[in-house]
Amino acid sequence: MSKISKEYLLYYLQIVFIGMFLMILLAYNLNLSSKDFLDREMFSENVKGIQISNSDSQSENISTFDLSSINSNDDFMLYKYISGDNEEIIRGIYGTVDVFSFSNYISKGRFFSLNDYKNKTSTAVIGSNMLSKTIKKNEKYYFGYGQDLYEVVGIFKETDSTLDNSVYLNLTYLLDKEGCVGLYYADALSENTVSNVLSDIKEIIHANYEYYFVNYESINEYGLDSMSNSLYIFAVLAALIHLLLTTIFFITRNGHMVAIQKLCGMTKKSMFIKYGKNMLLLICVAFITVVINIKLFTRFLSNFFSMEQLVYGHFVILGIIFFVIGLLITIFTVFLSGKVNISSTLKGR
Repeated sequence: MSKISKEYLLYYLQIVFIGMFLMILLAYNLNLSSKDFLDREMFSENVKGIQISNSDSQSENISTFDLSSINSNDDFMLYKYISGDNEEIIRGIYGTVDVFSFSNYISKGRFFSLNDYKNKTSTAVIGSNMLSKTIKKNEKYYFGYGQDLYEVVGIFKETDSTLDNSVYLNLTYLLDKEGCVGLYYADALSENTVSNVLSDIKEIIHANYEYYFVNYESINEYGLDSMSNSLYIFAVLAALIHLLLTTIFFITRNGHMVAIQKLCGMTKKSMFIKYGKNMLLLICVAFITVVINIKLFTRFLSNFFSMEQLVYGHFVILGIIFFVIGLLITIFTVFLSGKVNISSTLKGR
């Protein structure tokens, strides 16, 4: 059995440590877990939007359109974006029916009815955290928006999601007060229904308004933010630099062996294959070690090593990073090997 060189052992330890560090960064800065209706801020994966603006920037924003004139054969929900951050999310809402069963999230009162939309009532349904921002009159709660008070007809149960900070206003009433200029999102159980709804809205308003279609942008960041992204990039670069320094010592220490291999006719291609195979094997072993360590730490040291957010996608990302690092190290190794002078090295100079 051939003895493992100290350099390869050092490579292995470095890569394992790097892998653990990168996985922790990924787990706490990149959410790749599957998102349900609550996680998607009460939207399905089919949601799409349309931005409506006045064709004349000087015109008054008072014109509206009848939501019942949207000729969709299937049920849908339509939302008007008003404001949104993690502390308060306000949207106008209209639906042919309660497509996504908002009623199931109600803890007190009720959700909007078809009569609310038809009669254009000034009503609202709010999240549990928004109750403190209401006004109480005659045993009823009212949410103030603009110059109006909207009667709170329902309160959502606590969900530990953005729904807790949400306020939904009756869109038919809101349109009469503010006009139709703004950002709207259509949602339904199928993409075709969403496309048909947006097309109908386009046909209704195209003569008087400018418009363009948009994709939904969540207020929650599911990817790396700018700071975390920079940290991750520099962590990978720092790891790569350390491994490249190890490669320099590796070639320097084994310069005599490299010189002999070159003297025996070993080409750059054969060197690439040889070192590439060794590095690939090393990376695979290191990757398996990282996975085993994470599983063991999570199971037996869960009090201070919690990695519940790790999913399959995180390991794929780490595997890709390992492969790229291994490829760069192999290329650098072959490059340094090509610089070894056979005559000087064998003469001990």
